[in-house]
Amino acid sequence: MEYKTYIVNDKKVNVRIDRQAPMLGKGYESIVYLVQGKAFKLYRSYMLDKHNLGEKECWYLREIPTRRVLLPDQPIYDEKGKYYGYTAKALWKGEKEDFLEMSVSTFLENVKLLYEDASLLTKYHVLMDDFNENNVMVTEDQKIYIIDPGYFICYPLQKEKEEPKDLEKQNDLFIRTNLLFLLSSHIFSKKDEFGKEEFMNSFSHNKESFIYELIEEMKDCYTIQDYQKKILEEMEYKRVY
Repeated sequence: MEYKTYIVNDKKVNVRIDRQAPMLGKGYESIVYLVQGKAFKLYRSYMLDKHNLGEKECWYLREIPTRRVLLPDQPIYDEKGKYYGYTAKALWKGEKEDFLEMSVSTFLENVKLLYEDASLLTKYHVLMDDFNENNVMVTEDQKIYIIDPGYFICYPLQKEKEEPKDLEKQNDLFIRTNLLFLLSSHIFSKKDEFGKEEFMNSFSHNKESFIYELIEEMKDCYTIQDYQKKILEEMEYKRVY
């Protein structure tokens, strides 16, 4: 077993980093280890000076009390004081069936909380800027999270970038798009790209209209699986006739 010592909240933490180490995820930019019940996102060596979520962004974002947009908890340093990443709440992804069995009322409550987080981030002048279907997660206890703030832009820390006047609209659009990513990936097969695109384009971009349309579409359904059946039947009818 291979370990490396990092500093978190002025305390030394030994992190197992070999191939058998407990992990929550990994990608080109970083590896997320499970350490003492927390997620430790550690940037790969070639990304240490290229990542978007630096030390200043970490300190800024950790002060924002979101509930469903996962933000950093503490910065992580090596023993020489170099910033290596951040800790966050550890989440366990549920199975596809967990989402399909979610009640519509629970789904809509998740939608409400996500939009509340979007409003909060707007008040803190933060833009959510990573449209990636892998960044929306349904946990085992049927909570929907946005999980990777790596490309969020904190305008109070920016000298070269001017805050867009439609920041609130862009953050609302981010939530809408990720929710539709989530729904379409569970409703349609991986090969049905046309169905996914048609489904996502059928909703309004405006926040209020989008939420209203969701409520209307789902009002006769008890679970997301009921909604999946309804959508697939409607699309099959359209394709036949």
